[in-house]
Amino acid sequence: SRRGAALLAGRLDFPPARRAMEALETLEPTRPREALLHALGNGVAFHNADLSPEERQIVEQAFRDGEALAMVS
Repeated sequence: SRRGAALLAGRLDFPPARRAMEALETLEPTRPREALLHALGNGVAFHNADLSPEERQIVEQAFRDGEALAMVS
């Protein structure tokens, strides 16, 4: 899912999911967090078992709010 989101983020020109990115910035740095920040910069998110509960909550809310326009799981 992480790789798929990175591929989509590189091909799509969606607006950044700024609120989700700001929320992620407050969390401890992790490999999934860094990948999410990159993908969310292009309006794409991913959801998998590697995410912390906080990261999951942020990307789920971003998708529900229409801020993340694509989600790969």
